[in-house]
Amino acid sequence: MFCDQCHKLLDLDVSFPADVQAKGQGPRVVHRDSYSALCRAACAGCELCQLIVQQSRGGSHTWSSLVLPESKWQVFVEVTHDSLIINIPTPIGYDELEPKKSLEDYDLGEDNIRLYVSTKYNDPLASLFSMRPLSKDSNSDGCFKTASAWLQICLNTHDNCPKQLSPLPSRVIDVGSDRIDPFLHISQGECSPWLALSHCWGRQQTITTTSITLGTFCQSIPMGDLPETFKDAILITRRLGYQYIWIDSLCIIQDSTQDWEMESKKMAMIYQKATATICADAADGDHQGIFRAIEGKRDKFKLIALPCHSSQRGLKGQIFVSTRQGRHDFQIMPLQTRAWVLQEKALSVRRLHYQSTGLSWHCQAVTSTEIRPTLLQPHLDIRELHRIPHKSLPLRIDYGNNFQLEGDSVPLAWWYAQVSDYAARQLTFKKDRFPAIAGLASEFAKRTGYHYMAGIWAEDFHRGLLWKGAVPSSYSGTGPSWSWVGAEFNPLSGTVYDGNRFMKHGNEFAAELMGFSEPKTTDVFLGGGAATILTLRGWCKDIRDLFAGNPFSCFSPLNVKSSLGLILLKPFSIPNSTVGDDVAIWLDKVLDLANGQAILEENKVIIIRVSDFETWEAGNAHIVNTWGLLLEPMGRPYGTYQRIGLICIPSGNAAATVQASDLRTIRIA
Repeated sequence: MFCDQCHKLLDLDVSFPADVQAKGQGPRVVHRDSYSALCRAACAGCELCQLIVQQSRGGSHTWSSLVLPESKWQVFVEVTHDSLIINIPTPIGYDELEPKKSLEDYDLGEDNIRLYVSTKYNDPLASLFSMRPLSKDSNSDGCFKTASAWLQICLNTHDNCPKQLSPLPSRVIDVGSDRIDPFLHISQGECSPWLALSHCWGRQQTITTTSITLGTFCQSIPMGDLPETFKDAILITRRLGYQYIWIDSLCIIQDSTQDWEMESKKMAMIYQKATATICADAADGDHQGIFRAIEGKRDKFKLIALPCHSSQRGLKGQIFVSTRQGRHDFQIMPLQTRAWVLQEKALSVRRLHYQSTGLSWHCQAVTSTEIRPTLLQPHLDIRELHRIPHKSLPLRIDYGNNFQLEGDSVPLAWWYAQVSDYAARQLTFKKDRFPAIAGLASEFAKRTGYHYMAGIWAEDFHRGLLWKGAVPSSYSGTGPSWSWVGAEFNPLSGTVYDGNRFMKHGNEFAAELMGFSEPKTTDVFLGGGAATILTLRGWCKDIRDLFAGNPFSCFSPLNVKSSLGLILLKPFSIPNSTVGDDVAIWLDKVLDLANGQAILEENKVIIIRVSDFETWEAGNAHIVNTWGLLLEPMGRPYGTYQRIGLICIPSGNAAATVQASDLRTIRIA
């Protein structure tokens, strides 16, 4: 039920006439003579007036029933291409407990209420309104039409988004048809477009290609044997008009180490050259399906249907009004918690995301969402892999003033952000720690000319060695102690790389890279380089010299007996230190804080100075910190150590000098 005034809004020749349509905003029209009149209409059963009153700040305020001159008290409404904007006058400073006898001296503000307007994609009014209601089913014709439109616009109009055909991967799934089951296609080097799937395998057993099933799958893979996510991905591929899709568990022979390593090396190419990647964001396993995983979660907003018409334009249809339809938050869903997915996301030229908040599109040029499909927002983030130019980067890159990322600093900032993101993600098999980011590392090396060793770039080793995070025993043997390979996000230590701490290199006493041992693997990316020994020449001091015989004063933010996080050494523990200049230590492994000093000294821990770094924030003074590694002797030949932590010493601290230090050549395993 709608009141007479709301029925006037439904006449678009009045509320949204053709002569202002191009501007996207109709005239400001009087809706009610007063807020109290609006409330009476709501009480009489007008659904739209009820929604407006519910969203207003007037509520039961006594001023809502006061009589003011109509010119001051009128409620106005504007219709735009995506909203109803309601302006309700509100007395500024009105006190219900002490109302004045006269309100003539009150200044009136406005309570501005925005209600979102949408139309279905096939409604005649869709040409007037840009928003679409969230479909209850992501398998709907409207969703497929939207996805197809995004893809075609990108392929036909985006000059910066690659379009050239490439040779197919070694194997792809031919999706068949409604009458023909899909099957595994062995490529002969022919060029053809394909899609790729990014998905969570999940804990339930999923179908895979093995040396036994390979021959059978080349003949047919019955749709009934496939998990729901694969069925949906094949349907999406068919509906978008493509013949091939690449799915890792089916296109790599899973029981062949040789085939897995060979195909893993091609991972960057497969996602980069795919026409688009289908992202099953909401499913935490292949058994859930792309569509079913978000079934019942999509339509969260109450919609009021309003029949509207425009006689002058010969249009008649229905609009939907809601309070939150205009919001489309990119939620962190199961897929985005998985480590392998990071490189799939970064390498893909185009991505079609299936989320509970609706479909979303991301390419190198624009982003868009299901509820605003025609609003193609320019994609301006400079920190993306595809925006890194093919250009050799110099050594010792510094960030600009006030951390302005520009020029050569952008690629490095991007890389360290990826590693920090990666370390916080989940990985089923610890042995995949290097392979799951190998595609990103390989592409970064191609674009920058940098050399990769166990996650560290030799040309930026000063920054690369200064990671922090908990290293659980389960990562033992995965890589050398100086690599971040075993580091996981820890609430106390924060992100693995804190880029704004390392903005400008210092010029004195920095460690020198003498070399890496030979890799144990033929592929430096799949094995991370797997160099077991890093040799540095730098200024070193024993941990006992840091305290010079004084007691060790530890502070852990959680006040626990053992910590994998941050420890602050208070200034009075270190001779000649300035008050307030705490030395910070981030431990890689558990240390009994009650006996911390004794343990570190008994284990003959040393500190090697890696580099000074300058940092600053807008309007603040520049701060210089000395950064180093805590190293513990190993049982290997003399002079070999393993990393056990990271240390930061403020420049005002006496420990930041090279006094009581000596220049050594140190081997770190």
